[in-house]
Order: sequence, then C-alpha cells, then structure tokens
Amino acid sequence: MPSSQKLLLVLLLASLGLPTPASAHIEVKPKKAPAGQRATLTFIVENESSTAGTQKLDVQLPEGISAVTPRSVRGWKVRLQRSGGNIDRLVLTAPQGREIPAGHNRGRFSFSVALPGRPGAKLPFKVLQTYEDGGIQRWIGSPGSEEPAPTLRLTASKAPGQEGSQSQPAQGSANSTTASDDSADNDEDDGGSGVLIAIVAAIVLAAAVAAWALWRRRRRS
Repeated sequence: MPSSQKLLLVLLLASLGLPTPASAHIEVKPKKAPAGQRATLTFIVENESSTAGTQKLDVQLPEGISAVTPRSVRGWKVRLQRSGGNIDRLVLTAPQGREIPAGHNRGRFSFSVALPGRPGAKLPFKVLQTYEDGGIQRWIGSPGSEEPAPTLRLTASKAPGQEGSQSQPAQGSANSTTASDDSADNDEDDGGSGVLIAIVAAIVLAAAVAAWALWRRRRRS
C-alpha cells in the first residue's frame, strides 16, 4: 500500500478515537469503597522494564488508613512503617526469585485495611517501584499524568445489613510485620481488555480500508 494510503488510514483511525492499550501503571482495586469501613484492596503492579524485574514497592498510605493486614503478597516481605503512632508507609520486598519478572508482567498484592470516614474523599496511594537494576518508577502524580498514583474514592457508608457490600466496619490496629502468602496469582483476566481492543482495531481497520476502496472506485468512475 502506498505511503499516502497508509497515512489516510492512520488519520481515519485517529479521527475515530480508537482506544489504545494503557501504558504500564499501578492500579488499586476496587476503585471505590464505603468510608469508615474495612475493605480488601488489591494493588496490581505492572513491570514495564524489558531487562529488570521489580523487587521493591514503597507505598505511602493516605492519612486515616489503619489496621493494615496482608492477605495475598506473593511471598514478599511486608514492613509497616509508623510515624507519630500512625501507619504511614507500606514497604514490600521480594525475596530472591520472587521478583515480578522483566517485561510486561503483573503482580498482585492484597491487604485488608480500615478506611477513614470521609465520604467523597479521593485517597492517593503514592508508590515508588524499584527495579533490580536500581531504576525507580515514581507513581506519585495526579490522575491523567504520565505517572499517576493509584487512587481510591470513598463512597457513603452503607447501613448495617445492606446487601451488595463486602466491606466490614473498621476496627482493630496493625503492628509492623513480615508476612508471606503463596496464594496463586492469576492474571488471565487482565488480558481481556487488550484482546477486545485488538478485535475492535481490526474491525475498524477493515471498515476503513473498505470505505477508502469504495471512494477510490467512485472517483475513477
């Protein structure tokens, strides 16, 4: 296909606003949870280096987070740091051979936490991601930036006994600990969106080629 035709297709796809795969990042799931409740948060960490694995995560906990308990940490060591009696940092370190491998691989780390009672608040979890070669990725920016911090939005607390909530009333406290969990980490579901995007891209590309060919035939006739 001539370069002019390729350029036409590129411009057409861009004008259609076709979504592109997201770059490497760190997410927290769920995206929202009831304020003042206890919830399980899962950090999904993508390794974007093609040559070095991820061996350390340093998470700055938002103000008001308490009672942090590891649930599934892939065998990594967990250390809670305190300041003024409050837990303010969560540090995870990979033992030898347990790093998130180089390439676009993902790791999942789950924790049970007590959330502050501030409905409507957005809680950023600023993360420093350290690679084996000493490189550091700073996920500390605002939403929409190149290196956004994973963010949790607090919703209104649900009444006791209300269905549809997996959260529990916040209670208890947490101490510094080293923990490990050998639970299986399955990331098959993370590939679903990429496959869907590829299918949509193929459909739109085929439609664009057909439309261009029809336009060329009509122009010559």
